[in-house]
Amino acid sequence: MGHLALAIAALAALVGCASAPPPGPEALLPPPAPAPAAPQPAKVAGASRPAVASPATQGFTPLPSREQVLATTPERRLDPFAPLARPRTAAPAAAATGRPGSLAVQPPITLPAGFQFNGVVSVGGVPQALVTYRNESSSLSRGDQGGRTTPLLPIGWSVASIDAQSGHLLLRQGQRTVSARLNPALL
Repeated sequence: MGHLALAIAALAALVGCASAPPPGPEALLPPPAPAPAAPQPAKVAGASRPAVASPATQGFTPLPSREQVLATTPERRLDPFAPLARPRTAAPAAAATGRPGSLAVQPPITLPAGFQFNGVVSVGGVPQALVTYRNESSSLSRGDQGGRTTPLLPIGWSVASIDAQSGHLLLRQGQRTVSARLNPALL
């Protein structure tokens, strides 16, 4: 009798685990398409095309037009990655010309005479510029100061930044900067 009760319990468990029959072909059909909405009349009198919902009414933010984008940019530049041009500062008039009210224009800064920017390397994640100055060749790091920490720069000059990926070296003399770039073919 114990075996019979065990067999009935096992049979009931097997029947309870049985899966449902596979779905019929009607289950594989896509749901019916919703009925098309009635076209709304155009808002502009005399327009022959029906009104189309704008992206804003559909919950999207519309993109600005080309003219709107160009109107927000103050200037168009040939090289968008070049440093922004800074307005020239006026030196005190008396010190520059001796005449009150006149503006002094500083001459453009250039690389030191005999300075050569030869390449960039990254050592331990720190970019270094490979340079030659006064018959000496070595590397410069950001913050190096001519005459104090390195003989590879004139006194009063320092390394403002080095970008190893773009091959760009920025040197500073006082408040003014000058940049040197490697030929892109060398990168």
